[in-house]
Amino acid sequence: MNSGILERLRQTETSSYAQLLRGMINSTLHDHRTVFTHGDIQPKNIMVERVGARDGCPNFKITLIDWEAAGWYPEYWDYCSATISCRFKPDWLELIPEVMDQYTVEFLMMQVVYSTVYY
Repeated sequence: MNSGILERLRQTETSSYAQLLRGMINSTLHDHRTVFTHGDIQPKNIMVERVGARDGCPNFKITLIDWEAAGWYPEYWDYCSATISCRFKPDWLELIPEVMDQYTVEFLMMQVVYSTVYY
């Protein structure tokens, strides 16, 4: 994964800046498990349906849709993409720590990568 990120940065950035980022990326984005991820977890891709109740508590069926970005990525990928892509949705950002493992350092590094590549 890091080699792909670094290759993309080399295409758009000066060699000095790409080298600086390479050092940062290699010191933060390493030793993670590769897992199958959705790739685009955000509110619009989560369908919630009430399917009854049991002992006075509602039961829900939760379905994730829009799997086109799914694949084998580092374990921090869904956390980072869910927070970076929805930074202007405060209710969602408050919920994320309750339902996902947090990867704070990885988020900060991916925020730099994302802002460099897309802006």
